[in-house]
Amino acid sequence: MLGSDIEARIADVGGLLLVEGAAGFAALRDGGELRVPNKTPAAYVVVLREQPQPDQRDTGLSVLQRVVYHVAVITCVKVANDMHGEKTNARSDQVRQGIRDKLFGWVPPNFEGAIVRGPSTLFDFAGGAHWHQDEFMTDRYEEPING
Repeated sequence: MLGSDIEARIADVGGLLLVEGAAGFAALRDGGELRVPNKTPAAYVVVLREQPQPDQRDTGLSVLQRVVYHVAVITCVKVANDMHGEKTNARSDQVRQGIRDKLFGWVPPNFEGAIVRGPSTLFDFAGGAHWHQDEFMTDRYEEPING
């Protein structure tokens, strides 16, 4: 659903060689270590959490809730022969900006809210790569199908 829609949306970001979801990211863990993927720059889309708000109807007869979805896009960039990391940093900035350009303000299918930016943070330097996590949020109203 949302994760797959975001993966498809960012698949053609210039410079990205790999886009996968949470399972692809989990496969990079080898024991306690994070391995650099075979192709970089890479992006991994992970739905972090869903935050339901209180019932809008509050009648006890039916339920309508606004649910805010928090999604992380974790990027991994490693440029060969980049001793001081300048090329890696520049490529990371370029890829992350391309992802922001694709997602910020976009309304995913079956959602009411446009995607807004959330926190952004350095994730890791594992394997000599630059790992960064950018969070995005969107929302929709949900009610029971058989309500």
